[in-house]
Amino acid sequence: MSGIKILSASGTRSVAVGFTRRTIAILLAAAVGLATFVFLMGGAGTVAHAAPTPINAKVGTSYSCVETEWHFVITQTSAQQAPATIMVTFSDGQATVPLNKVTGGTAHYYWYENLDSTVVSATAVIDSAWTGQFNLSHGPCNTSTPTPTPTSTPTSTPTSTPSEKPSETPSKTPSETPSEKPSETPAPVPTAVPGGANPSGGSGAGLLGLALATSGVVAGTMVIARRRFLHDS
Repeated sequence: MSGIKILSASGTRSVAVGFTRRTIAILLAAAVGLATFVFLMGGAGTVAHAAPTPINAKVGTSYSCVETEWHFVITQTSAQQAPATIMVTFSDGQATVPLNKVTGGTAHYYWYENLDSTVVSATAVIDSAWTGQFNLSHGPCNTSTPTPTPTSTPTSTPTSTPSEKPSETPSKTPSETPSEKPSETPAPVPTAVPGGANPSGGSGAGLLGLALATSGVVAGTMVIARRRFLHDS
């Protein structure tokens, strides 16, 4: 009987030891499996949210005119994916615009300042898997363009071109044709010897007197002709 008891006691100890080893192995396997599961899930989550990508809004001039606010939207997103803020550059400064709400897969961003300005650009950072649109929905339509300062352009000074002087053609001076002068008939020279004169002794004196008289007539005629010529010219 004692032998049987001894054998029974040893068998019980063997079963207990075997059970303990199996339990430890199972617990170790479960721990390894859990650690692997956690590792894989954490890695998958990291891949899903990796590589954030910057995006630029379409700001243009095709948005609706609302004078009291600026409104930007990011479509095809969720509350978990939508950027918490967007960066807007205005013509008079920059602003960080916070997320207002997400409805129907669209994130809305409102801004109530810089209403007298214009939007130059708007940027945000979102997951690379995003495939929606980033637009300026509405805002003030400030279409006034500053007047550019005109540059002073020197006016070209025209070169003075001397006008062609007409050739001065001297007017033809009509030839002065002296009017026909009436021929003046010299007074007849008397050839008769006056009575009482000595014809023989006074022939020399008579000839001399005749020559002098003829010369006087010719000289007088020339003087008269010259006076008439000078008068007519």
